[in-house]
Amino acid sequence: MDGDAALLRAVAAGDPAAVPGHPEVFGPPAVIRNTLGCTDVTAAAAVLLGARLSRLPAFR
Repeated sequence: MDGDAALLRAVAAGDPAAVPGHPEVFGPPAVIRNTLGCTDVTAAAAVLLGARLSRLPAFR
């Protein structure tokens, strides 16, 4: 339990060593990649939902 508390204190203090990995992994390319991924998933879900709703009589 003490290890978890120490990690929580390090993260709360903004200790850069608390985040594992290299900075470029979490930089702007990762933000762009994640944004495009979320946008694509949302667009695909909207297409599938629209196709299903168009088959229902109430939504025609």
